[in-house]
Amino acid sequence: MALLIITVIIILILELPYLIKNQMRRELAVFSAILIIGAVYGIFHIFQLHYLNPTNITQSIFKPLFDTIDGLLK
Repeated sequence: MALLIITVIIILILELPYLIKNQMRRELAVFSAILIIGAVYGIFHIFQLHYLNPTNITQSIFKPLFDTIDGLLK
């Protein structure tokens, strides 16, 4: 956990001054969002918490459709 926090802080120290100095607001927003998502994912992984997996969502949506089409083509 400490390594994750230290890594996030180092990334912030290296990247934030450049983005703020050059007034790159959109890039700063995207950078912040991706960093937060990555940090949350890292915390979930460290504590072995279950989270919603995008692959499982996609699979649950398209599996019935695939089974129907597969049944029609047999």
